[in-house]
Formats: sequence, C-alpha cells, structure tokens
Amino acid sequence: MTPAAHPLGTLIADRRLEAVPRAGEGAPFPLALELGAPYPDPDPSGDWICPCRIDGLDGSEVHEVHGIDGIQALTLAADLLRRLLAQEAEERGLTFTWLGEPGLHAADVLH
Repeated sequence: MTPAAHPLGTLIADRRLEAVPRAGEGAPFPLALELGAPYPDPDPSGDWICPCRIDGLDGSEVHEVHGIDGIQALTLAADLLRRLLAQEAEERGLTFTWLGEPGLHAADVLH
C-alpha cells in the first residue's frame, strides 16, 4: 500500500508548535506550519504557486499563493502563514511554544 499524498504536494518545510490558550480557556494543542514546493502555474499566462497551510486549526485549509517566480511565491506563502497565525492568536488569545520556549507570539515563531 502506498502512503497517501500530502495535501500540499511535496512538503519542503514545516514547523511544529504548541498553541496555548489563555488561562482557563482550554488545553494546549499542536499546530504545524507547512509549506509545499513552489511549482509553475498550469495556466500558460500564470506565474508560480506555493501551497501552504496551518494544520491543527479549524479546517486546515490549503492556500495557494501566487508569485512571479518560485522564490516570491515561497516568500509570500511564509508571510501568509505568519499573518494567519497572528490573526488566530489575536482572535483566540493564543501564545505558542516552540523548541521549549513558552509565551511566543506569531512573529516570534516565524523568524
């Protein structure tokens, strides 16, 4: 039996975090920031696409970020993950733990 394909195609980078809600608002839970390999847009007039997602949040939606080339698509995808993580943190009162460092904010875990 072959393993199931990853929803992002070829996964090229990921970071595992623990999301920590405000005191009394639930238990910590795991998150993964994931970036897929950029690829040329199949539309002949298109540029490049880089898939990304935050796994562990409601829906774990795959986002397809477009750029002029693979580097720009990858950079924009990483920036989107940072913004989505910051938005979730603000809305849900989350901080993050990464590499044993508690109390991190969205900007801290992506630099």
